Amino acid sequence: MVAMARTPHGKWAGSRHFGLRDFLEDARTRPERLQEAVGELNLAFADLGVNLRALSMTFTPGASPGTGAVDFSLAQGEGGEDLLDFRMEA
Repeated sequence: MVAMARTPHGKWAGSRHFGLRDFLEDARTRPERLQEAVGELNLAFADLGVNLRALSMTFTPGASPGTGAVDFSLAQGEGGEDLLDFRMEA
């Protein structure tokens, strides 16, 4: 996930959907972009054969302007019973 977060969207030859950096940077001023990021993340997972599915991404503003974090919620497997939740600074 860290590699995906640091990679610009569409700049990795293995999957045109790989890369979240642009979405995470935009989240500070345009949190609605995270909905698009969920779809792109799911397409990247499918391209890579990863058995995860993104459910949601939400931005939480930080105490200082221009800071914050993105909360990810992922499901493992087709049924999605096992949830993985984590936070990444944006």
